[in-house]
Amino acid sequence: MQIRRPSGPTRGAKAGGAGKARGAKGVRGTEFAQMVGRAGEVESTEALVRHMRSALLDELMGVAKELAQGKQDKSETTKRFVKAVIRDRFKGLKGHGIKRMEESVTDLIERDEEMAQKIHSQLLRLAKS
Repeated sequence: MQIRRPSGPTRGAKAGGAGKARGAKGVRGTEFAQMVGRAGEVESTEALVRHMRSALLDELMGVAKELAQGKQDKSETTKRFVKAVIRDRFKGLKGHGIKRMEESVTDLIERDEEMAQKIHSQLLRLAKS
């Protein structure tokens, strides 16, 4: 036989009294107002991210056009592509750490001829658009 426990308030529970009103999940009115105020910040942050992505795309477009015009060889194109992407993704890194990462990724791509070819073909497509 199963013993059921009472489902209502127990003796140890506080009696309902006056206190600050709390909304869903314990958010107070002033905290909610601040959250609503921050919603505008999210929109401006999204606009900043779009602008930053646009800057990356502009830089990659320049790399693609130079490849298409024959101004640089595939090795230099790979280096510039990797540099642009890594600097976009890892903005906080500076100095030797980022340079070593760029060199490592560039070497990895150049050793994998199929990957290098795919990157170059995508850059050429970008240059045509």
